[in-house]
Amino acid sequence: MTNVTLPGVITRNVAAVLRARVARVQATQTELAAVSGVSQSQLSKILRGTRAIDLDVLDRLCWTLGLDVADVLAEAERDAADLRGRGYPDPIFYRDGGRTIFGGRSMSEGGGTLMAAREDDDDAESEAQQDEP
Repeated sequence: MTNVTLPGVITRNVAAVLRARVARVQATQTELAAVSGVSQSQLSKILRGTRAIDLDVLDRLCWTLGLDVADVLAEAERDAADLRGRGYPDPIFYRDGGRTIFGGRSMSEGGGTLMAAREDDDDAESEAQQDEP
C-alpha cells in the first residue's frame, strides 16, 4: 500500500481560483493545456486540487488565463486564513514579536542557532541603516 499525501489548503485554494477563471473565460481544459503547454492530464489534476502546482506551471497557467500570480496566491492565502479562523491548525513556524516560534516553542528553547542567526540579520540591517547618511 502506498501512502498518498494530498496537496494542502493553499494548493486547493489556488486550484479553486484557477477553476473559477477557466469557467469565466469559458475555456476547455484541452484549449488551456494547448496554449499553456501543460499536459491535459496534469492540468486536470491541478484544477481538481489533487496535484501540487510547480511555480513555473502556475506562472504559465496564470499568464494564459490573464491572471497575476501574486493575486492568485493572495486570494488563496486569504481563503486559507478564513479556514484558520475556523479552527485550522496554527502555523508551525512564525514570528511573535521578537521571538521565532516553531511548533509552539520558542526557537531559543530548542534551536537557538536559527534564532541567533535571525537576530544577527536584524542587527546587521539596523547597523547598515545607521551607517547611511
